[in-house]
Amino acid sequence: MHSAGDDSLAARLSYTEFTNVGQAFKQGRYPIHFHLIGEVPMSYALGNSVHKSFNRAFTIHGTKYLRLIDNVAFDTKGHTIFIEDGIERRNLV
Repeated sequence: MHSAGDDSLAARLSYTEFTNVGQAFKQGRYPIHFHLIGEVPMSYALGNSVHKSFNRAFTIHGTKYLRLIDNVAFDTKGHTIFIEDGIERRNLV
């Protein structure tokens, strides 16, 4: 998910299977990536499964108030949940 950074995005991913996802050794090519979208209190990833990922599972970058709830990741390369810059806050994982 990507926006202009003006808090205009609402993403709701629920109960979806992601397999053979991500691109190995390529920055920014992650299966589920919340990228510089600001405050997203209406957004969540709930009950998803990510497996056989070639580059992480969930990436949170420049995002606040996101909820990652009851997700499962298996057989991922790199960090399963990646907080990219350290400026991300008030997220529920």
